[in-house]
Amino acid sequence: MKNLVKKFSLLAVLGTFAATPVTSLAEDELFDPFSLDDEELAPEVIYYNVARLKLGYVSRDNFQFSKYSDYTDDGAYVTGDLFFTTTGDTSHWSLDINDLGLDSQSLGVLYRTDQNLGIRFDYSESPIRRNNTGISPFLGSDQLVLPASWVAGVNTSDFSLDQFTRQVKNEVLRKQLEIDVSKLFTSGLKLGGSVNLEEKTGTMLKGMAIYSNAANPQAVLLPAPVDQETLEFEFRGGFSNDRLAVSARLGYTDFSNDDLVTWQNPYASGLGVADYPTGIGGYAPAPDYEMLSLSGSLGYRIGDTMHFTLDGMTSETEQQEALQGYTTRPDTVTTPLPADALFAGLKVNMLATSLRAKPTSRLSLKLNYRFNERENTFARHAWQYVRGDGAEQQGPEFAVFNRPLHIQKDTYTVEGKYRFPNRTSLSLIYDYEETQRDVAAVTDTEEDTVTVKVNLPRTAQFSQRFEMSASNLAGSTYEWSESFFQQQAVTLINQVPDDQRWTNHPLLRQYHLANQEKISANWNASWFPNESWIVQGNLSTYSVTFDKSELGLTDVLTSNVNVNLHYTGSETYSSWVWADYTADERKQWGRDFRGGVQKPANRIYPPLPQGSDPTRNYEVEQDGNSFSLGFGTKWQVSDHWALDLSYAYLRADEKYDITTLGARDLAGTDFPDTRYVLHNLTTSLEYELQSGLLLSLEHQYFRYTDSSWQYDEFTIGDINKLLGTGQVNPNEAVNMLLLGMSYRF
Repeated sequence: MKNLVKKFSLLAVLGTFAATPVTSLAEDELFDPFSLDDEELAPEVIYYNVARLKLGYVSRDNFQFSKYSDYTDDGAYVTGDLFFTTTGDTSHWSLDINDLGLDSQSLGVLYRTDQNLGIRFDYSESPIRRNNTGISPFLGSDQLVLPASWVAGVNTSDFSLDQFTRQVKNEVLRKQLEIDVSKLFTSGLKLGGSVNLEEKTGTMLKGMAIYSNAANPQAVLLPAPVDQETLEFEFRGGFSNDRLAVSARLGYTDFSNDDLVTWQNPYASGLGVADYPTGIGGYAPAPDYEMLSLSGSLGYRIGDTMHFTLDGMTSETEQQEALQGYTTRPDTVTTPLPADALFAGLKVNMLATSLRAKPTSRLSLKLNYRFNERENTFARHAWQYVRGDGAEQQGPEFAVFNRPLHIQKDTYTVEGKYRFPNRTSLSLIYDYEETQRDVAAVTDTEEDTVTVKVNLPRTAQFSQRFEMSASNLAGSTYEWSESFFQQQAVTLINQVPDDQRWTNHPLLRQYHLANQEKISANWNASWFPNESWIVQGNLSTYSVTFDKSELGLTDVLTSNVNVNLHYTGSETYSSWVWADYTADERKQWGRDFRGGVQKPANRIYPPLPQGSDPTRNYEVEQDGNSFSLGFGTKWQVSDHWALDLSYAYLRADEKYDITTLGARDLAGTDFPDTRYVLHNLTTSLEYELQSGLLLSLEHQYFRYTDSSWQYDEFTIGDINKLLGTGQVNPNEAVNMLLLGMSYRF
């Protein structure tokens, strides 16, 4: 449940949504067969010019409380918002500024004329801050070096913590600038274009290692730099009238990144010149590339009962950066790279078509077809790589070949919907998807999915909907040795026995490639007992069985229940309560290897080697559950005073139970249980001094803890061959005060 906090935030939004009264739609609006997006009628929006000054105070440093904003440091903040719009005789423009002065600030300018010319300018900054409680001895950015006084050792326990002086911020700031121009002509022709510039800078943890073989790893967690730029251009055009809509888009993307990041090896444990202080490791971030794409769409209404659409897209991406060398130690290289750059690219094609028809007033039909293709056109080369920057270059018999992957998907959908006289509707959907892969262990898969949707009879006070889906994925024969033959040189293949020609165990990776059965069901209902109350509920379940798996993931079961209650006492008072419970169960099998080279995978006669011995299997059962609860109220106390109060709570637990089979040297030791707990209380008081001038005072209390075993009581030197950062579990209690003054004009 790594996304529990994100999920909790979503539930909080849903709880707030439950506070909004639901407006019933007319029957014809609910069942319009040509409503492409099934959008509800948008309410009329009244804009006011508003200027707001905010003074804030945060009680302590944090990284969970405001992961995507800027209230992460303790102390005072000053920021402001402004929204200003004006409409003249021939034009309209608006200015929208938010969180001015913070890392989460944004600026938007919009200009429109009565000649249908639109110009939009947007600038925004978006931070993301991860666990920043770590420290590191590495100095610098793209060339990470150790202090001059560094004392190397065989294991991390030999290192002195006095030299860990760098606080690892572990945060990235995204800046984005977009300019868009569009023009709509009276003939129905619309032209437009945009330019978008995005920049990401900061630091994030990355694990790397220097080694000569698996028995001598020298691993580190690096405060690796992030420095990326993406430039995008778009040109688009379209035409529409009562029956025809045509559009096209031409796009260009240029991505640039750091060339190479190096770090100094902190270990001295038998690698010679690859040890400290001369040992230097290196890694290449994502390469620079250019992408050119072309897309188009066509929609045509045939008579009054049919609608046809056609969409297509093609793109090609080419790497625009020279390849880095095999190693940071060129003296160890006798055979150079087979190519200085990869002069080819990644091609992506998509084609989708849909035909919608309404033969009768109650029956509607839909036929869809979708084609997707992804092709890697890089040429194959033999790469005599240098293992882990810690050994000499291997001979040609150990060369590794890159694999130009190619995948193609064809999806067919048939959907029928019938509306009964009693306001019940029934939808039947059948999907068939066929996938073909080249250079893969499973070359062909077919998946059938059947979905039933029922809108049950509805009244003015009660409505409910039920949906159920079942699918079966089946694939061609799993050629588990395929990757071994595709990646290895012929000389090495001939030296390896038949039953040891594998890069991963033959019983692994079958579940997600070829065979699985899925069943899902969802029921939701809304009850309006009177004008004051709204009650909404949802039940869902999702099950996956990987029916051909012996090792790896075998079963997944997720269930969820959600309830929302909203009460509107009057025009000045409303309140709500929501609750959510989710349970998740997973089972998977693994096989333990003691080490050594005797790992044949398909022997059937004893004595069985490690790779063929099912008594060395172990089962992991992962059970997780989360419960969240929220409530709130909005109260216009008087003409001048207003009160908002909301509270949200989350508790989630994870358990990993490990069971072993018959091998005497295996013992099933469970992982420690993990618990996540979150409280968030927000109180806001607003006072109107005079018409349009308001004062507001907001207090937020945030409490978050987790006991994840990944960090719990793990110090820097606990793993002999991994130089970590000593990060600790979140344990935050934060108070934030926000005083605001706004003027509406």
